Amino acid sequence: MSNAQIKFFIADTDEIKNLAVWLKSHFPTMEKTYIGEKGFKTYIDNFKEKNLLDRRKKGFEICCAKIEGEIVGFCEYNSNQIHLFFVAPKYQNQGIGSMMLEQQVKSLNQNGVYNKVIIESPPQAYDFFKKKHFIPTAPELERDGMIFKPMELHFG
Repeated sequence: MSNAQIKFFIADTDEIKNLAVWLKSHFPTMEKTYIGEKGFKTYIDNFKEKNLLDRRKKGFEICCAKIEGEIVGFCEYNSNQIHLFFVAPKYQNQGIGSMMLEQQVKSLNQNGVYNKVIIESPPQAYDFFKKKHFIPTAPELERDGMIFKPMELHFG
């Protein structure tokens, strides 16, 4: 996938509404991330329009990736933490996630305030983040029915 085909941008309020609808269509593809009903509710709550907008008010940004006007992925981040990171299954393994992650890491590293990026990676993304030089900082954990592994990428 060439960079010319992919457009990256910070989502405004209207785009966040579109993103919430888009995410609902992808819920069935993300089932390894949660355990049981509690985990599913936590997972769904993360992607509700209201919660995306509330986090935006608290300083979170959402970078979206689009191809020919279609959302294909997004990354929600704040300070030095990536909170949510997702590429639609049909667009995975084409370099989109790598480009999006590279852009976010570069952006987070630009101001020089932080020396690392933190993510709580879901199981299906462990290998992706490991290939991108993130290192696990704890064993796999569970919180609110969600499974994740804390990982960090150190700058420099």
